[in-house]
Amino acid sequence: MMKRICAMLLTLAALAAGAELAAKVIDGVFININGNAVTYSEFREFVAHRLRISEGDAEEFLSKERSREKLKGLTNAFIDAKLISFELEKLGDRVKKQDLDGVIQRILDENGFTEEDFEQVLGREGITLGAYRQNLRQEMEKSRVIRALKGKEVLVTDEEAKHFYLENRDRFKRDFKVMLTMLSFPLQLPEERDELIRFREIVSGADEIVEHGGKLEEVRDFLQSRGIPVKSSVLGPVSVDDLSGELKDEVASLSGGETSRSTIVKDRVAFIQVAERQGGEYMPFEDVKGAINEEMVSKRSIGAIKEIIRDLRSRSYIEVYLQ
Repeated sequence: MMKRICAMLLTLAALAAGAELAAKVIDGVFININGNAVTYSEFREFVAHRLRISEGDAEEFLSKERSREKLKGLTNAFIDAKLISFELEKLGDRVKKQDLDGVIQRILDENGFTEEDFEQVLGREGITLGAYRQNLRQEMEKSRVIRALKGKEVLVTDEEAKHFYLENRDRFKRDFKVMLTMLSFPLQLPEERDELIRFREIVSGADEIVEHGGKLEEVRDFLQSRGIPVKSSVLGPVSVDDLSGELKDEVASLSGGETSRSTIVKDRVAFIQVAERQGGEYMPFEDVKGAINEEMVSKRSIGAIKEIIRDLRSRSYIEVYLQ
C-alpha cells in the first residue's frame, strides 16, 4: 500500500493545510511529503475507496472534476492518512497485512460468517472488502499513533468514569421505554457513478447536520431539498427490548433529545431521535464501566488525532501536484 520513493526531481515547499494546489502531475508523483514521494495511483485508490467506487470510475471522476474545493478536501484527507502512516513507519509500528487479516478473521468468527457472507453484508452498504480493509487500516493506524504519542492523555481513570456515570445515569438503564421519531428512506444505491457519489455526499451532509447539533427537522428539510423521499415515523412508548437489530442498538445508545447519524435499519437509511426515555432500572456502575471507558477513550481519541495531525502538518514539507 504505502511506497517510499526517492524524490530526486522535486523541490520541497512548505504548504499549510488548505493551501493552493499546483497544477500538474510530474512523472506520476502526486504528493511529496518530507521527501516521501506518493504516486497518483495511490491517491486514485484512496478516492475509489473513500467514494466507494471502482478505481476506473475514480479515474474518470478525477479527470472530470472541476471543483477545486472538493478535490482539496479529498487531497487533504489523503495527506492526513499518509502523514499518520509515515509517522508510524518512523516509530517502527506499521500495520501489517496479517494484522488486518487477524481483525477480519475475528469478525468472521464472532458472527459465524464466511468471507463471502461478510462481503455480501458489506455490499448491502456499497462497500467492497478492499475498501473495508483500507478503512480498517486507517483506523488501526490512528489508534497506534495515538497510543504512541498521546497514550496517557486518552486514558480514563475510575474516578472519571464514575463521574461520567453519575452525570449521565439516565443513559444507563435497563427495561426502559422510549418515544422516538425516525426519518428514513429506501437504501437504493444508484448504479450510475455520478449519481452514486452525489447520493453519498447527501447522506454525509445530513450526518454533518446531526454532528453539529442540528434538529431532525433540519435533516428532513436538507434531504427533501435534494430529492430524497423521506418518511417520518413516530413510535412509542415502546420497550427498548421489543426493538430488534440495528434499531435496538442505536436507540439504546441515545439519551433523550439525541439524534443518531445515518444508520441502516433493514433496507432503509434512518436517522433516529429519542424524544424521551421512560421508567427503567439503573444498571450498576460495574456493569457499564467498560462501555463508559470505551466511549470516553473514543471521544478523547478524536481530539488527540486532530492535534497530532495539526502538529505533523505544522512541521512537514508538503508539495502537491494536481492535473
